[in-house]
Amino acid sequence: MTLEYATFEGVTARLGWDPESEDESAESESSESVDDIAEDKDEALLRTMIGQQNAWMETRWALGGPVGPSDLTSLTLDGRDARSDRKMMFVRIGMRDIARVTVDGRDIDDWVLRPLEHDRLPGWPALQIWRKHGIFTYDWGNVVLYASDESDSEGGFGFAAIPEDLTDVAETTIVRAWHSKRAGQQDMSGNTTNGQPMVSRYVSERDRETLRGYRDRLSLTRGFASVWTG
Repeated sequence: MTLEYATFEGVTARLGWDPESEDESAESESSESVDDIAEDKDEALLRTMIGQQNAWMETRWALGGPVGPSDLTSLTLDGRDARSDRKMMFVRIGMRDIARVTVDGRDIDDWVLRPLEHDRLPGWPALQIWRKHGIFTYDWGNVVLYASDESDSEGGFGFAAIPEDLTDVAETTIVRAWHSKRAGQQDMSGNTTNGQPMVSRYVSERDRETLRGYRDRLSLTRGFASVWTG
């Protein structure tokens, strides 16, 4: 499920819309006016653009995957992806609070998360799990990580929240696209020739650098960790 980097409320606030006052105005009218129909179409288009932007944020052109909270309560890794003499595994979505680790169904207790919290960037989770003494596995075995409370819907994986700078990128891009539409651009909800949504054309170079910073830091895990979720 795609995370909501941009929300309708956040984008309308940036645009200066007041949906509540529009609702009150609509309720006072006995029939639907031309302006009401236009407003409905505007809201539908804006919601489409927000959905497309949120989906694009997790593509290989942007972040390369989700960056935010996860509701996983367990995560299964392919033991063949262990690195550093089979003692370390990358976990791209990140880990905040892990209670139990098993290798081929057997509990291990000599594991640690790295980097330590004081060595991480603000708001970032740990991305590596290490064994202090043993190895993870030489063969096709599974390494299963369990969140601190399996009944907790928030789990222990992912970022604690969607980073504010990613929300800013997503919502600012939609605002740029919306103003371009107002200035005469018509095709706002289709796809480009390579499949990217039209709204992605309005990502500034500064915002692409922000996305690249996340993607590059998280790409250390790309190709290493084949992940199945449970």
